[in-house]
This record gives sequence, C-alpha cells and structure tokens, in this order.
Amino acid sequence: MVLLSPDMIETKDNQMDFKIENLVVNFDYLDNINISEYQRDLKESWVNEIYDKQIISYKKYKTFIFPGSFEIVNFCNQNYIIDGQHRLKAYQKLKINYPEIKNNEIFVKIYNCGENKNKILSIYALCNEKNNENETSDYIKKFDPIFKKYEELQIKRKNIKLEIDKSKYLDKIRNDIINVCSIIKNKYNLQCSTNKSCNAPNFSSFKLEIELYNIYENKNINVNEKELVDKIIELNEKYKKYMESNLHNDTIKSRYYKCLGKSSFFLPYKSPHCRWVNELNIE
Repeated sequence: MVLLSPDMIETKDNQMDFKIENLVVNFDYLDNINISEYQRDLKESWVNEIYDKQIISYKKYKTFIFPGSFEIVNFCNQNYIIDGQHRLKAYQKLKINYPEIKNNEIFVKIYNCGENKNKILSIYALCNEKNNENETSDYIKKFDPIFKKYEELQIKRKNIKLEIDKSKYLDKIRNDIINVCSIIKNKYNLQCSTNKSCNAPNFSSFKLEIELYNIYENKNINVNEKELVDKIIELNEKYKKYMESNLHNDTIKSRYYKCLGKSSFFLPYKSPHCRWVNELNIE
C-alpha cells in the first residue's frame, strides 16, 4: 500500500479547478486503494463501532449499509483515499467472515488533482468541512452532479439506522415486560393461564404481555420493572377493597371468594383480557 506524503512532489499547476468523478462501484474497487498521509490517525475503537453496526444491519436486513461516499484523490495517476479510511478498515475486517460484502455497492467520489498537491489540501479541507450530521459542504454540492441522488440515499440510510435503533429499544421493552409478567405469574400462579384467552378469575399471561407492550410502545417510554410491578399490586389491592365494600352483592361476593380461594388476584374481574392495565397510570 502506497502512502501519499505532503512533500512527495512540488506543485506544477496553480489552477485550483479540478474534475470530479462520481461512481457507484462494488466494494472490491477499494481493495488496492492507497492511503493519504493527510488522513487522521486510525482509531480502532471507531473501526470496531462501524464493524458492530454493520453486523447489526446485516443480521436484520441481510445487507451492509455504509453511509456517505468514499473520497479519493487521483494524484500523479495514483488513487489515494482521503476520507473513509475507518469505513475501509471495517470493510476489510468484515470481508474475512463475509466475503460477499465485496459485491456491496458504494459511492466513490474521485477528484483529479493532476500533480498539484495544493489541490489535495483543498479537497481534504472540503471533505472534512462537515457538521455533526455528516452533511456535505455547499461547495461540494455545487460541483456534484449526482448530489441529489446521494442525498436521497443518505436520508434512506438514516431512516434505516432509526429503524435499527427503534428495534433495539422495542426489544428491551419486550424483555423488561416479560420480566414483570414473570413476577406477576409467580405471585398469582394459581390464577395464571398460558392460553391466549381465558375466563375470570384466571388471567392470560399472554394477554398481559401484549397489553403492557402496547402501552409502552405507544408512549415510547422505558419500563421501570419494580415500579410497574408495584402499580399492578397496588391496583389489585384497590379493587380488592372495592369488592370487600360490596360483598352484599351476591355476584361480587361469589367472585371475591373465588379469587380469595386461589391467589387473591382480583383484577381479572375488573375488566376482561387484562385491559385493566390502562388504569395503571403509566407515564
């Protein structure tokens, strides 16, 4: 691999205009790319972060998603990468266990600098003139004939990242709710049914999980397991007192003693299919 040094050659051309090529190529196009010394120092932690995110993407979507374009300068008829070395290193690691990645399509932007090293410095400055959202500078937009397509792809990739983040968040909610339902099932085990539906005084653990999950997904909030268990127990005690104050009603009296003879879980009579969870005041 050739390293491009800032002192490699003197400027022969003072003009700062340059030709830009925009290509959509397979990843193996970069297999023999050279590295410019203008590049920042390689951070393995950054490479590992990119690698881990690509594994998540591949497991969920069966494809690798590398945002942005790889910026390359052509200097003295040699190609050098000046932006994208961390993504390149992550690709090289992925290729070991996922050789099919070489066929993945990527954006490559090539700046023809002839033998003018000042042009390389200008391009490097432009490539690093990006804000925290990795947006390309207005100067690059002006010269990029396919920027609109590139920008659309960036938006698509950003949406996919949001979907991945949301999926991880929902998985955590699901696991937390399963833990809560496990506690409730153990506490009121004589009334718990694993069927999708059942009649009071029993309750369906399946329905309980579904109802709780829907609430937390719609409210987009995290699950505090202890707080949620306490709320369920508190609501059950509240309904128990209601039934005790109405034992003169034969129907309520019969239901009360049915629950008392099992696990003392009274909420199945409050509303069917565990819809009493809507009264837990989850915020």
